[in-house]
Amino acid sequence: MRLDDSSWYRALSLAERLPVDGAGNGGEQARRRLVRWREQRPFDRGDWFGRRLELDGITEAGLEALLGEDESALRDRSPSPSWLADLGVYADESHRDDTEPRGFVVLAEPLLRKARVQVTAELTRLSAEGGPVDPGSAAHLVRTNVELGVAALVERTSVLELNVARLGGDLDGESPADRYRAFLRDLREPATIDALFTEYPVLGRLLSEHVERRTAVLLEFLRRLTADWSLLKELLFPSAEPGLLSRVEGHVGDRHRGGRAVLIASFTGGHRLVYKPKSLAIDRHFHQLVDWLNARVAGLDLPTFAVLDRGEYGWTEFVEQRPCLHEREVAMFYRRLGGQLALMYALGGTDLHHENLIAAGGQPVVVDLESLFQPDLSRLVTAEPEDAAKQVALDSVLRVGLLPQRAWGHDGAPGVDISGLGNREDQLTPRASPYWAAAGTDEMHVERKRMKVGGGHNRPTLRGAEISVLDHVEDLLGGFRDVYRALAAERGALVTAGGRLDRFAVDEIRVILRPTHVYSLLLRESTHPDLLRDGLDRDRFFDKLWVSAEHSGLPGAVIAAERADLWRGDVPMFVTRPSSRDVYDSEGGRIPGLLDRSGLDRVRARIARLSEADLEWQSWIIRGSLSALSVGDPATGPVRPPHGGRPRPRETGNHRAAAQAVGDRLEKLAIRHDHGVSWLGLTAFQERYWDLTPLGADLYGGLSGIALFLAYLGDVTGQDRHTRLAEGALASVRFRLGRPELPSRQVGAYSGWGGTIHLLTHLGVLWRRPDLLDEAVELALRLDGSIDEDDQLDVLGGSAGLAGVLGGLYRHRPDPGLLAIMRHCGDHLLATAQADDARRTLGWVTPLGPRPLTGFAHGSAGIGWALAVVAETTGDVRFADAASAALAYERALYHPASGNWPDLREDGGRAPMTAWCHGAVGIGLGRLALPVALRGPETRVEIAQAADTTAAAGTGANHSLCHGDLGALELLTAAGHATAGERRAAVLKDIETTGWLCGVPNHAETPGLLTGLAGIGHGLLRAADPARVPSILTLEPPS
Repeated sequence: MRLDDSSWYRALSLAERLPVDGAGNGGEQARRRLVRWREQRPFDRGDWFGRRLELDGITEAGLEALLGEDESALRDRSPSPSWLADLGVYADESHRDDTEPRGFVVLAEPLLRKARVQVTAELTRLSAEGGPVDPGSAAHLVRTNVELGVAALVERTSVLELNVARLGGDLDGESPADRYRAFLRDLREPATIDALFTEYPVLGRLLSEHVERRTAVLLEFLRRLTADWSLLKELLFPSAEPGLLSRVEGHVGDRHRGGRAVLIASFTGGHRLVYKPKSLAIDRHFHQLVDWLNARVAGLDLPTFAVLDRGEYGWTEFVEQRPCLHEREVAMFYRRLGGQLALMYALGGTDLHHENLIAAGGQPVVVDLESLFQPDLSRLVTAEPEDAAKQVALDSVLRVGLLPQRAWGHDGAPGVDISGLGNREDQLTPRASPYWAAAGTDEMHVERKRMKVGGGHNRPTLRGAEISVLDHVEDLLGGFRDVYRALAAERGALVTAGGRLDRFAVDEIRVILRPTHVYSLLLRESTHPDLLRDGLDRDRFFDKLWVSAEHSGLPGAVIAAERADLWRGDVPMFVTRPSSRDVYDSEGGRIPGLLDRSGLDRVRARIARLSEADLEWQSWIIRGSLSALSVGDPATGPVRPPHGGRPRPRETGNHRAAAQAVGDRLEKLAIRHDHGVSWLGLTAFQERYWDLTPLGADLYGGLSGIALFLAYLGDVTGQDRHTRLAEGALASVRFRLGRPELPSRQVGAYSGWGGTIHLLTHLGVLWRRPDLLDEAVELALRLDGSIDEDDQLDVLGGSAGLAGVLGGLYRHRPDPGLLAIMRHCGDHLLATAQADDARRTLGWVTPLGPRPLTGFAHGSAGIGWALAVVAETTGDVRFADAASAALAYERALYHPASGNWPDLREDGGRAPMTAWCHGAVGIGLGRLALPVALRGPETRVEIAQAADTTAAAGTGANHSLCHGDLGALELLTAAGHATAGERRAAVLKDIETTGWLCGVPNHAETPGLLTGLAGIGHGLLRAADPARVPSILTLEPPS
């Protein structure tokens, strides 16, 4: 291999090629590369490309010159890099052997052989000095630490070349596996290696630097272990002989600062310890604070563990998961965990996900404390500026990371829960990840699938079974309250000058400016062969870091530091000190004044604000978030929740007063901000997963539904405060409508923007506000372009729902444009229908199942009703015929034995529900809402059947409109059923006895309309005054 070959210099980065002499005239290829760079986001708009070039002190013409520079000229003006000298080991053919190669890492074998020699020599020296090491373990240590990560660097290029060789017929062997092994053997040949690195010089550089850095990190660890061994034995193993080092696990966490990472060291005596390449002063001071706190909270005994802080690095004892021995130990685990949550909340802690919590018997042990005293980063990261509810969530116990939250969701996908209390073992990654199909053959290729999310050691076990926090909610809340109140009582000793918090003032803490998974994705994708031919292509790829700069306050200095770390193969890292507003990159470079306020000042202010009111609010958030641990349909959950703590309205015997009590509760839960009013609440994903989040603008569970209830409550009761609250919720919705692009493309009546049209229509009439009717028409026109993309189709989320609400708007604002949009919806439904010509029926397949569904929210009852509305409004008989065919499809599926219609969702095997969303309640209401022209004798029979089935189902599941008692009451009342009056009184009595039971997991309190408080209030208000309060379950327009 010739190290003076000019091709190697294509591996230099942009920073290493500066400064540049000359400008422009790099040739046509250089021009095309420049255009490609400039056209990627966000450089294709504004002055972003100029700002990016200014960061490196280069002009567009200068970059073009670099893109077209001859590699020989580049070599002649550049110093020889150190990584190139290390590649000289490939010139020594003595490393070649005849053993079967272990996959594509064979390409790095000369470098790894050199590493083994270095490590063997150092182990020999350290052993002679009394270190607990064995020179014979060198090969194992190199394989498990230095070699770790080599495969990820070489695989994509190797597989590409493998397939090129296969297609060219260049591989020997009878089978795909034989030809694969032949390719691996060929990777040892000097001519093959030379050709590969000539084509992909960046790959050679990355391999050289990777092995050199990982070797240096391993040697640093071994030297530090030997130097500290006597101290470690005294601290961690005072009465045992640990033996010699037998294993070092280097895959525990991310790599920072030149490939350094947390390592777990195992010894021949069966003992283990943890090495952390950072200061552990924060750990020492935290454990001191825990000891101080334990003395003030009787029976708490929060855990601590042994720590040896050595300045730039440190050691801790290895905390192992252990089972609980009895039920009381489980209860104590959760009480202590509640205490940990309160302490972490007070200290501004974050990142307490499942990997950072160990369930050691009755002790929940937090093993990573680098994210205490986190500053407010909202100005620096992408966030919705108007979403005060999001900021409230980020400043609550949710930010700690212990409570269930779903992360990485997209396009309606639920994401995953990796919290300290979550991380179910049956979770899959939200996005499909690449893997090698046909591995070990010459037919290897990339395919993608969702992978299983790794489990943790964060949940307590008893007699071999994990014990859920849902069985110990009161224990968790009890520990939280005890520690919260203790911190509030002792706030003076904490926050005053010279107080206990000052001990943390100069400790190093990590600042997380960007999600780690973003960096991991960039590192993985940067090994694509197309990015390994020229270092400038890799720089262009890393400029994807600029995409978020459009919507964030991250300065160029941060992006430059991130790019430098990524070039080194590291996950970028930034640190600060609790008392500082400055941030430092991984090399110690200072970014002055990046933070608006220091983390220590923020924590002092929080502790000063601790109060009983805040304790109640944080406890509400804890309860709500724990309900997200439940998976599945809440309608099939427990009849009564397993824990209490639910507010209960006073007994009034009066539906209107009971509705007013709901309004008062919503007022107490409201989050007021500059752009209006918002709420936190439980949001469902795919009808199965739940998360406590800031509410969206939708009608189903969001701001539009809450505003609708509060507006009618204010009108019926004459209470201005409820009307003002409705105005605040409307203001939040309208602020979102003010964006150039709507945040969602869904058009439906409940989960889409159709619900906001319904709100604007009602409030425009109720409040005599023509401007709101104008806005409703404008919004409808904006949605017209999304109809053809709609695959939901149903009333809840699709075109049927939009058509239905537009019928109501057209009554009050007969705009010709609305007729056109209604026809568009109707035509889209006709085009997507599945016809059975023999039976003269129509059905619609949606993402919820492989067969057309029944029911109002998702099925033929609702779509048929919507088509009937379109027919009545436009006079187009096609839609009336389609409505009749939709009802005929559903009618044919009626099951006389159950008096109900089947639930045909994808998971199958469900008993029919008696609810608005699925089953008799929604179907009965849908028939009642049909225009008179479509209400024939069969329809009247179906209404009676639905009402009888609903009456027979009884009460008690929950009080919601969607699948609870008030939804059932709506049908019984509208159908004039004999049990309606009795049921009306029974529901009110039950609410006054049990409190509000929302239709979400564990009946947790949530504000929304269809499953939450607003819907319970709306149902009560309608029961009190049905003439003034329209039905939300049939999208009744204002009178």
